This record gives sequence, structure tokens and C-alpha cells, in this order.
Amino acid sequence: MYKVKGKITQIGEVVSGLTKAGKEWNKSEFVIETLDPKYPKLICFTLMKQDQLQNHKVGGEVEVEFSVDSREFNGKWYHNINAIGLSKAHDKSDLPF
Repeated sequence: MYKVKGKITQIGEVVSGLTKAGKEWNKSEFVIETLDPKYPKLICFTLMKQDQLQNHKVGGEVEVEFSVDSREFNGKWYHNINAIGLSKAHDKSDLPF
């Protein structure tokens, strides 16, 4: 697993459906811009646990714990960046001492 801090730039709509077994699922995507002042990057994450996005808004700084998954289909590779944990970013200036 990996971690990255950034500012939320977009929060997508919730998408839902049913698995082949009839189990309901939902997901959404959100994008952060990393806090690197010289070379900031935009990263789009997929999030399956919608309750983790409830306390976050566009412009908020977050720390994202994520995994990267790749799979091959018909000779092409596809990648997912799956957010596992999402929390407000804290740096040393937030601490009282």
C-alpha cells in the first residue's frame, strides 16, 4: 500500500450496480492534486466506501492510502488506483507543540 497527500480537485458521482451474484455495489471517483510545489500531479482514485467521502469537499487537503491494481484484457493493460483509506491531511504545523 502507498500513501499520498493532496488537495481534492474533483469528486465524481456515485455509480452503483449489481454483481453477477446479485450483490449491490457502489463506487465513486475523486481526484487530488499532489502538494509537490515544483511538479504537482493529478491522481484519480476509485473509492468503494462512500462514507469516507462524506466529510470531505473540493479544496480540502487529504491523505489517501491506496493500492494499485493492473489487469490484462484482450492484449491491453488497464490500471486502477483504489483508495483504501481517506483522512484529512495533517502536517507538523497542525500540532500544538
